[in-house]
Amino acid sequence: MGLGSGITFAVGATFAHKVKGSYEVEKTWLSFVFGAGIAAIFIVVNPVYPAPDADQLLAVVPFATAAALFILIPITWAMVWGAQRLDPGRVSLLLMFEVIAASVSASLWAGEPYGGEKLVGTAIILSAGALDALGSIARFSRRRPRGESAGISRKVASD
Repeated sequence: MGLGSGITFAVGATFAHKVKGSYEVEKTWLSFVFGAGIAAIFIVVNPVYPAPDADQLLAVVPFATAAALFILIPITWAMVWGAQRLDPGRVSLLLMFEVIAASVSASLWAGEPYGGEKLVGTAIILSAGALDALGSIARFSRRRPRGESAGISRKVASD
């Protein structure tokens, strides 16, 4: 699932950057629909737990709604907004810091110590992501003439 989420994030960030215009709401909505579809496929293909009954689902609705409105939607909107303005490599480099929070919180929730093995694993993942992102940033920077990345045309920059 980690590999799949990485691939879909990369594809989404690339498309968010390539499609110009202010479509943050549509792109945010599309990411939720696509994410729900992928989650549904995983639930059908490999169910881990039995399906909850109606009372259990209704008990979760207020929490899920609040989490979506106040956490997931603003974060997704901010990511889409940033992905439109930065190259995908830079976006992925900035979001690689999520790996640190995820590995530490997973250890805390599982009640496991965050030892050297997990620290080395986190460092390897961050290093691989940083190397890939830095290569992408370098390629993107070579394609754009200086000054145009800030929205300044060559004529205005030379005046």
